[in-house]
Amino acid sequence: MKVLLQLSCTLMVLLFASCSNNISNEMVGNWKVTDLKVDMKNVPKPLIQNAKILALATKYEFKNNDTYCMTISKNALENGRKHKGTLSVSTLGKQITLNTDTLLFEEYGKWKLIEKNNSNSAIFNSISMKIEKVSPNQIILSEKEHNGMMYYTLNRFKN
Repeated sequence: MKVLLQLSCTLMVLLFASCSNNISNEMVGNWKVTDLKVDMKNVPKPLIQNAKILALATKYEFKNNDTYCMTISKNALENGRKHKGTLSVSTLGKQITLNTDTLLFEEYGKWKLIEKNNSNSAIFNSISMKIEKVSPNQIILSEKEHNGMMYYTLNRFKN
């Protein structure tokens, strides 16, 4: 009986770990935000429109060494920005957390380093998003805000 219980526990741990790895492996690659749904009350429409402008100019590269690069291309609101750092996916694959340790801005067509934290700790608050869906060509993430939720649809693209 004791052996059966240990075997059951071991299998459950392996199952959870393998689910997490599969989701993480599916997420490796280049992604572009193709849609933003905003479910918030009492938020002025111009703020939502600005959020959509920034979101639709955003690309992510998730690497298999647990690092990421988020690039916001030049748009109506800014010249361009890159965040680089580490990422983690929760054990059950339900949450992704991005920790930025390097920040760059685009200036005259070149990327200029603004801040780098050499101790590998985040220079901004971490961004945590719930993983709603992962498939080979699409990821849907949600982010809780004060007045509601934001849902990002990311589609895979070739760099």
